[in-house]
Amino acid sequence: MSKTGRGLIPQAGDDAETVTTLASKRTTRYLAEVRKRYPDAWAHLNRMVRQKGAPGMPDWPDWCWLPMAASYAVVSGGGPNRLTVDDPRTKDMGRLAALAA
Repeated sequence: MSKTGRGLIPQAGDDAETVTTLASKRTTRYLAEVRKRYPDAWAHLNRMVRQKGAPGMPDWPDWCWLPMAASYAVVSGGGPNRLTVDDPRTKDMGRLAALAA
């Protein structure tokens, strides 16, 4: 927690600099968590981007760098693996997709 005891979440009335600083600190924390939990995540995501539209591979609109399904595949382990609604890794999937974007 920060010195104010409120963590890294912006509060009503925070100025733009404070909000940006807190966002940067949260992003750094999430990156560290992703690297620890999914050490090959960035290699897998970059491979998926390079394979976009290749024969037998999915395609997606040009405005999208990589669909969230790619992050789901990394977090779930891919293939037939699935995340359940109450699986705590579902949060990782959204965070990884946001960081990748």
